[in-house]
Amino acid sequence: MLSALAHLGGGPPDVGAAAFRRGMKQLGHTPEPPALLPLDQCGLLEIDAALAHLNTAAPLLKRGFLEACASVVAEDGLIRAEEAELLRAIADALDCPVPAFIQGV
Repeated sequence: MLSALAHLGGGPPDVGAAAFRRGMKQLGHTPEPPALLPLDQCGLLEIDAALAHLNTAAPLLKRGFLEACASVVAEDGLIRAEEAELLRAIADALDCPVPAFIQGV
């Protein structure tokens, strides 16, 4: 999921990689987080499977994950409509409130 969000932001690959690392750090993965998945491994089937798995987590874990997703999207300081829509969809699928800074986008 974090890889998909990092790729969705567009821009040079190093920006997406930095966004991914920021999200992994938010989740507590330091100093050696898993690698950013290639774009071809971040399709709808993979996102759906990840959401199904995450939906079994405790509410606090879901919230922490959603915050990590939000930090990936916010890495470049610009939240595009597609990124905000995907964050809203993730929040809805996990029955979590949308992060405050996304609500107005």
